[in-house]
Formats: sequence, structure tokens, C-alpha cells
Amino acid sequence: MYKRQGDFIVEEGAIGALREAISFKDKIKSVRDDAIRTGQITALDEKNFRVEQDISFGSPSAAAVFLFGTSRNGRTDWLVRGQGMNYGAWKDSMIDKALIE
Repeated sequence: MYKRQGDFIVEEGAIGALREAISFKDKIKSVRDDAIRTGQITALDEKNFRVEQDISFGSPSAAAVFLFGTSRNGRTDWLVRGQGMNYGAWKDSMIDKALIE
């Protein structure tokens, strides 16, 4: 996942879980169902799918819920490449840095 112009993008090639927990919300389920129907994601096997083209989300949590099929916290689930921290910690550090400057 990466961020582009305020959106969180799940990149082509990402692997997600087909399971759908009780906490899997209707709105994200609808997005996933549409992605399957349109070929944006394809089943790899009975448990997993592959993202075939980038998919945009309004929050890191929505992107994580889409991939995992269960309630998730995107601030802690996503790791910032090369930074050794999760998205939430990275974002907080950027806010702190901006306040100091």
C-alpha cells in the first residue's frame, strides 16, 4: 500500500485473504465483491486472492479491511518501507516534525 493524493492505494500484486469475518463491513464487502466481479482481484485458491490492478481507499484501515476480510487498524497494520515503523507512528512523527519547524 502507498499513499497518493490523500488516497491509500493497495498495489497490483498484493495478496489478500478471501475469508469474511463477522466484523467485515457491508461497504467494504461491496467494494470487494465489485473488485471480484470486474477482475480487479482474482482468486488464487480457496483462501487467497491477488490484486490485479491498484485499488484506492480513503483510509489505511479500509485498505487493510479489504485485504484481510476482518476488522483492522490500518495505522498499526501497515509498515512504512525502509522506516522500521508502522504508518501511525510515521504519521505522528511527521506531525511532530511539522510542529517543530
